[in-house]
Amino acid sequence: MAISLKHNKTSSRTDGTDTSLVQPSDWNAEHVLTLATSRLLGRTTAGAGAAEEISVGSGLSLASGSISLNLTSALITTALGYTPANEAGDTFTSHITVTGDITAYRTATPTTGVIYFGNTGTRYLYFDGSSYIMPGGQLVVNGSSVLTAGNYNTYSPTLTGTGASGSWGISITGNAANVTGTVAIANGGTAATTAAAALSNLGAAALAGATFSGKITTANTNNTMAVNNTASVLEVRNASGTGDTSMAMMAFHCASTYGAKLGLRADGVIGLGGWSAAAWRWYVSLSTGDMVAAGNVTAYSDERKKTNWRDLSDDFVPRLAAVKTGVYDRIDEELTQVGVSAQSLREVLPQAVVTGEDGDYLTVAYGNAALASAVMLARKVVDLEARLKELEGK
Repeated sequence: MAISLKHNKTSSRTDGTDTSLVQPSDWNAEHVLTLATSRLLGRTTAGAGAAEEISVGSGLSLASGSISLNLTSALITTALGYTPANEAGDTFTSHITVTGDITAYRTATPTTGVIYFGNTGTRYLYFDGSSYIMPGGQLVVNGSSVLTAGNYNTYSPTLTGTGASGSWGISITGNAANVTGTVAIANGGTAATTAAAALSNLGAAALAGATFSGKITTANTNNTMAVNNTASVLEVRNASGTGDTSMAMMAFHCASTYGAKLGLRADGVIGLGGWSAAAWRWYVSLSTGDMVAAGNVTAYSDERKKTNWRDLSDDFVPRLAAVKTGVYDRIDEELTQVGVSAQSLREVLPQAVVTGEDGDYLTVAYGNAALASAVMLARKVVDLEARLKELEGK
C-alpha cells in the first residue's frame, strides 16, 4: 500500500494565474515521498526529529512491499556466538549439559530407541521394546562388571560345569544336582561317592552303630544336680517302658576281657552289672538313697597309713548311751528310718560326723562310729567279766 502524505491543514483559496508559484491546490494535493531502493522510513537518530531512511540489514530482504527473513548458518552462528547443531546427523565437539530429560525414540517405532557412543557406530545402547541391548561393550556398575551371556564364564563356572577354578559360594534352592566323580576334601568335598566312604574319609561316625577309636569330648558347660533341672552334656535315654528290660543303659568294655553296664531303671534305681557279671551287683535307689552291694563294702584301714593314735575318753560308753537314737520320719522325704542324731553323736564322737556336700547338713560315718563303739563296749564287757570272776572267787 502507498504511503499518503498530506498537509494537516488545507486552503480554500483558488489557484492564481502564475503557475510558477505554489498554488493552493498544490498545498492540498497528495505529496510524493521519494526513497532509495530497499530502504525503510524511520528514525535511528536518538530523540525526536525528521524521518530518516533505514537500510534493510543482513539476512533481510525487501521486495513487493514485504520484508523477508533470509537466515543462513553463518548468520545464526554470528548471532548465537557458537555453532548450533543440526536437527539430525550433526556432531558435538564438546560436552552437553541437559537440565531436563533426554528422549530417544524412532519415528517408525516409537517404543524403541538408540543412543550411540563413539564415532564408529558399533557402540550403542538400544531398547528394542522389551530389552536393553548394548553390543560391542561391557557394562560396569560401581567398578564391577555386569555378567552377560558373553562374559559370565570369566567370573563363574560354565553352564556345563567346566572351566571352574578357585572357591565358589553356591546357594541352591530345591534339590541339589548330582555330582559326577568326587570332590577333594581340601576343596570342601568328601573324596567319596558313597556315604560310608565319606564318613570314613572325614573321620566321622554314623548316627547309629558307629565305633569311636579316640576319646569323645563334650562341650565345656556347667550343670547342676537340682531337682527338675535336665541340663547335661551327655544324655542316655531308653525308648519307653519300665522294668529291667526297658532301662536307659550305657556299657563299658575292655576288649575281649570284661564288659559291664551302667543303667537307670524307670523307678529311679541306678546300678552296675550285667554283660560279664550278674545283674545289679551294685545299685542305689535315687528316690530313697539306699545303697546295696552284692559284696562287702570296705574302706582303707591299714595301720601303716595311720599315726598319732589316741584313746577314746574313759566315759565314752556312758556318753554313748546318752546319744539320741531311735526310729524317726524324714521331713525332706516320705521315709521312716532308724539311726542317731548327728548333732548328739558329734558331742561324743565328733570324728564320725561330717558336714555334707551342701555345706550345711551333717552326715554320720555309721560304719566307723559303730565299729569304734563296739570295740569300746567289748572292752567294757571284758572288764566286767574279769570283775565278775574276781567276785566269784572270793
